[in-house]
Amino acid sequence: TQAMVHLGNMYRMGKSVEKDYGRSVQWFRKAAEQGDIIAQHELGISYFTGKGVKKDYAQSVRWHRKAADRGYPPAEYSMALRYAKGKGVRQDYGEAAEWYRKAARHGHPDAQNNLALMYRKGQGVSQDYGEAMAWFRKAAERGHPLAQYNLGNMYLKGQGTAQDPEEAGKWFRKAAQAGHKGAQKALDSLQGGG
Repeated sequence: TQAMVHLGNMYRMGKSVEKDYGRSVQWFRKAAEQGDIIAQHELGISYFTGKGVKKDYAQSVRWHRKAADRGYPPAEYSMALRYAKGKGVRQDYGEAAEWYRKAARHGHPDAQNNLALMYRKGQGVSQDYGEAMAWFRKAAERGHPLAQYNLGNMYLKGQGTAQDPEEAGKWFRKAAQAGHKGAQKALDSLQGGG
């Protein structure tokens, strides 16, 4: 099935072959039906985007769930997004938080950042700045610019920690170096330049 997934990606990206989303989907489907979790996730993406197949959120969820139920972090993250946005499923922030948590525990930095946001807002979970800090930190330490910016804001506002402008500046600087424009503005403002 790895070869099928590889062929699917080649057709999706146009690597060594002419880009052909339809063929890409054919290869992903063959591998997905044989239980390949990466192919199941990729087929879910195809149904979500409508590239190579008619857009179908319910089918997207079906294929993402197959891979997510087997612990594939990108698919767990996709399931969280579906529940957060109500695409193919009824919108349910509690369910979104559960899927973000699963992917976050598997080290998925986008999931870690989004779970932290849910804790900061109290969306789908009880508001808990300490949990928000912990998850922002995990993603920030993995080099996630948005999480670095968010962690900086937590330090700046004293949410889940003592207010610490110096530590805020450290995280804003890291995010700014990675190209996060909001972090650069926050850093300029913190340094009296904005």
